[in-house]
Amino acid sequence: MEKCHCARVPFEQIAKLALNHNCSYERVAKDLNAGETCTACREDMKAYCESVCGVKEQKHQANRLSPSFA
Repeated sequence: MEKCHCARVPFEQIAKLALNHNCSYERVAKDLNAGETCTACREDMKAYCESVCGVKEQKHQANRLSPSFA
């Protein structure tokens, strides 16, 4: 799987936004509503973002404001 079909968002877009905005791919995915509806893509999205693009899962930092991508 290469994208979240429910939200129509490619994993590549999620990873690029995360890198460009220095935030977690999880935050970007949530803002784009990717992986939120049926959740079938979550494992593939995680694998893509972590291994292909080098985006590591990050814990949400309460002191840092994240931009909205929606």
